[in-house]
Amino acid sequence: DIAELKSNVTEAKIGKMRCYYLLEEYGDAIDAARALLREDKISGELIREARYDIAKSFYAQDRFALALDEFREVAGEVSSLNGAESKYRVAEILYIRKEYKEAGDVIFEFIDMNTPHEYWMAKSFILLADIYLAEEDEFQAVETLQSVIDYYEKTDDGLLDLARRKKAEILKKKEAGEGEEVEEDLEIEMQEETDKTAATTNQAV
Repeated sequence: DIAELKSNVTEAKIGKMRCYYLLEEYGDAIDAARALLREDKISGELIREARYDIAKSFYAQDRFALALDEFREVAGEVSSLNGAESKYRVAEILYIRKEYKEAGDVIFEFIDMNTPHEYWMAKSFILLADIYLAEEDEFQAVETLQSVIDYYEKTDDGLLDLARRKKAEILKKKEAGEGEEVEEDLEIEMQEETDKTAATTNQAV
């Protein structure tokens, strides 16, 4: 309110946006970011940061439709950390909305963009496995998780443990299902043998 230089006004608006976001006052963060976007001649980096803060604020409020629009604006490039996360979030929100094909397409596009941010790439592969599961393709889900286990090198961020756990759960469920099928086959065979025995007894009588 008291700044005389235009640059100081802009710096103050940037500071307000960042503070509101860090304080998790998401409604005020969105308003502050939008006020910053109305400023003249702000850098592309600041525009991405403002849109990212708006997207994350909507996301934190479970307002996914609005968050999706903003994440898409930021996800045009994935060289920056914000851009890489935004690309993942686009796919994640589409998955939440059960738009599985669209979510998968976003992940494959992400892969082709060669991001340097391996964490968000690995997260995307794990999400892709969830998409395969939703489409009842257990084989591809396991193979996708295995690729994370084989090639993701960081061991301290929880992603390897997550991939291993998800793979184990799929295999355990698959084994349980196969066990049930064996039991059903045995029951059918036993019933058939019982029917044959009963038929033979009746003929003898």
